[in-house]
Amino acid sequence: MKTNDFICPRCGLEADAKIGFCPGCGFQQDRVRPDDSSPPTSGLKETIYILILLIVFGITYFLVADRREGIQQPQNAGIDDLGIPDNYQQLIRMANALMDDDSFDEAIEYYERALALDSTDADVITDLGVCYYSLGMFRMAIANFERALNLSPDHRIAHFNLGIVYRQLGEMEQAEFYWKRLLELAPETPMADSVRKYLELLE
Repeated sequence: MKTNDFICPRCGLEADAKIGFCPGCGFQQDRVRPDDSSPPTSGLKETIYILILLIVFGITYFLVADRREGIQQPQNAGIDDLGIPDNYQQLIRMANALMDDDSFDEAIEYYERALALDSTDADVITDLGVCYYSLGMFRMAIANFERALNLSPDHRIAHFNLGIVYRQLGEMEQAEFYWKRLLELAPETPMADSVRKYLELLE
C-alpha cells in the first residue's frame, strides 16, 4: 500500500487519500488518519450512546406506566365483586338509567343499595316508590312515598304520586287528601293542573 493511500475502516477498500473519501462506500477520509491501523472508535461511541438512550427510555417508560396505573386505579375503586358500584352517586345514576329503561326490578336494587349508604334523599325514595308502583306493588309504593314525605313534608311529587296510587286502589278519600295538599303547595304548576282534572273526575 502507498503511503498516501488509506484503508476504509467501513468497507476495507484501499483508496487514494487525495480524493478525501472511499469510492466504495462514501466514507469520509477525514474521519481517520492515513496509515492509522487502530480500530475505529466511532462504532463504540455510537453503541454507548444508544445504550444510554435505551436506559433513559426504559426509566421514562416505567415512570409513565406507574403514573397511568395510579390514575386508572380509582376507576376500579368503588366496584364490588359483582361489578356493582358502591359509590352513592354511581348507584343513583345506574338506578335512574334502569328506571328510564323500564328495568324496574334492577332499578330497585340499585336504589336500595344507594339508600343503604344515604337514606335521607327524598327524591331517591320517591323514585324508588315509582319503581314499586310500576311493578304493581302499590303498598310498597305508598310506603316509600310516605317515607319521602317524612323527610320532606312539602315534596310535591310524593303528594302527587300518593294520589295516583290511592286512586288506583280505589281509596278516593286518600287520593283527594294528597292532591288537595299538592294544590296548596304548588297551585300554579302543570302538576296542579293535572290534579284539578283528576279531582273533577272524583266528584
